[in-house]
Amino acid sequence: MEELRSAAAAGESMRFRQQSHALGSGASNIGARGLSELCRTGQQMRTAEIAARGPSHIRRLEAEFERVRQALAPYRTGQTARPGEAGGGKPR
Repeated sequence: MEELRSAAAAGESMRFRQQSHALGSGASNIGARGLSELCRTGQQMRTAEIAARGPSHIRRLEAEFERVRQALAPYRTGQTARPGEAGGGKPR
């Protein structure tokens, strides 16, 4: 996210698009569709759009990233089942 913010602030549209692509690829690999779609939107932004809407777009990306991070938290702690499912307990 810092790279996206930096690129938007510097008016570096190519870097903004590249970072959007990189984040979107990772999101797509883990099935985070909402985050992936937001990244795709960032990839398609023109330079003027990045200057005008970049910061608000990044805030939406950050919010979605946090939602995904929280959804994946039980799996990052080594838990393989969701709480309430067989083998799942409270998140550690």
